[in-house]
Amino acid sequence: MITDIKEKLADMQAKYIDKQSAEDNLKTVYNCKTTKIKKKLASLEVERCHKLLAKEDVTAIDKKN
Repeated sequence: MITDIKEKLADMQAKYIDKQSAEDNLKTVYNCKTTKIKKKLASLEVERCHKLLAKEDVTAIDKKN
């Protein structure tokens, strides 16, 4: 009976706790990548605005997006 309970607890831990921590790690990786992409897009937009103010060609920057 005690081994059955321990097995059930181990199954529940694997099913809920371990799965949740793996999903959290994956979300952290995605958040990091998303942040890098957002920073890159913001810097491209700043560069584009500077070129527009200087009345320069912005097609190269538009291709980077």
